[in-house]
Amino acid sequence: MHGNRRGLTAAVVTLLAGLSLASPVRLAAADSSATCREHRVPVSALPGVGGTYHIAGTLCTPASGSPGTIQLLIPGAAYNRTYWDFPVPGYSYARAAAARGQATFAIDRFNTGASSHLPPALVTVDLDAAAVHKVISALRDGQVGGVPFSRVVTVGHSLGSGIAVQEAATYHDVDGVILTGFTDYISAETLVGLSTLQLLAPAPNEPVGELTTPPGERERWFYVKENADPAVIAKDEATKDTSTASEIATVSVPGLTLPTHLITAPVFLAIGGKDINWVCVARPCGDAATLRRTEAPRFTAASSLEAYALPGAGHNINLHRNRNEFFDAAAGWVDRRVG
Repeated sequence: MHGNRRGLTAAVVTLLAGLSLASPVRLAAADSSATCREHRVPVSALPGVGGTYHIAGTLCTPASGSPGTIQLLIPGAAYNRTYWDFPVPGYSYARAAAARGQATFAIDRFNTGASSHLPPALVTVDLDAAAVHKVISALRDGQVGGVPFSRVVTVGHSLGSGIAVQEAATYHDVDGVILTGFTDYISAETLVGLSTLQLLAPAPNEPVGELTTPPGERERWFYVKENADPAVIAKDEATKDTSTASEIATVSVPGLTLPTHLITAPVFLAIGGKDINWVCVARPCGDAATLRRTEAPRFTAASSLEAYALPGAGHNINLHRNRNEFFDAAAGWVDRRVG
């Protein structure tokens, strides 16, 4: 199975390398009393690239002030920070965290939203992880919002989870890791979707090597229709962004290329019980016990490993009707494991 994954991934990247794609759109959300402000964090001395670039993000703090712990929110493929501060009332992870007394900093990956844009071939998971490492240092030093945070938890979704894995395993500078929409097993259906351009495909008006979801395909791949609001799916389609073929090539075979076994921080795994993209070996994970049992052999160095499955949800667990169950579980884990 792993050999087939590697071959399909190489074929997909080769196929997509000569094609082009669509402009990103980002909207802000406002559905709580949280204080949210835009920031741009300079990052330099990155591997393989020279100069200084910027990672853009939104810092949200609770009305009660800035706590000592902050969650650094990393979006997935074809998304920017909008995923975490979604512009439909009640669907913002960042503002839900603020209502629970927690601070967040939701970022745009390179080549998305308001972050710096580089040649797509340079934007890999390794480069993303190095940029996240720089942002973590800035958060600890008080360079974002003028308040130093003593504890940092990285929170990823899908591709963003792969970046969080790479960062934590390489730099060992975080106090906790939350991985959502991610396991060590990509589904056969997703591999077919990638190889046939049904899941990620080129779109006009972007440099060669940039990818996004084809029009109207997000519902199929990211949602369980009966547990999702059509208005949310429509807004998701309207605010979609891009990812690079190089990012997909360096994250799509996590069991082979991502060093989950080197993470030493506590880990919280969360997935939609009906996610069709990332699965437990060959089928949807379904429940927390199955997810933990499947993934435990890959997280042998983590100081603790907990798992959560959102019932009846697909890939985008933040954007299903019962998302608050996950929001509560994530906030509870941060309080319990990190403080």
